[in-house]
Amino acid sequence: MEIHYQFFEDNNLLIHKFIGEFSITDYENYMTESTKQFDVNKVEKTLTDLRNLKDSPIPDDIDKLINELIRIREKVKLKSVKNIFIVEKPVAAAISSLYQNSQLSKGMDYSLCSTLNYAIKYLGLNYTVAKLEEIIKNLKHKI
Repeated sequence: MEIHYQFFEDNNLLIHKFIGEFSITDYENYMTESTKQFDVNKVEKTLTDLRNLKDSPIPDDIDKLINELIRIREKVKLKSVKNIFIVEKPVAAAISSLYQNSQLSKGMDYSLCSTLNYAIKYLGLNYTVAKLEEIIKNLKHKI
C-alpha cells in the first residue's frame, strides 16, 4: 500500500491518500514515520482519501482490524481532530464506518462521505472541488 500525505499549516489540515491493498503494517509505519515530519499538535482537520484503496472482501476478523486501527491511532497521540473519510467502495465504507463509530463514542468528530464537495463543507475549507482534487493529486510525501 502507498500512502501520500501532506500537512498544510495554513489550514492546520492533514491530507492523506491511501492507494492499493490496505495493509495494517503499512498504516502503522505511516502513522509512526509521518508524524515525525510535522507538529501533530497543530493538526485540527484531516482528510482521509480512501477512494484508491483496492476493494477486497470484508475480513473475517474485522473486529480485530478495527481494534488494531484504534491501537495505532492512540499510540500516535494525535489530539482530537475533525476528520472526514472519502470513500467510494463498499468495503472501505464499511470499515471506515465501524472505525468512525468507535471514535465518535470517544467524542471524536469524524464523518464519512463520497464527494469532495461534502468534504470541503464539512472541514470548512476555502477550496473548489477542482483545487482540492489537484492538491490531493500532488501531495508532497509518500510512504
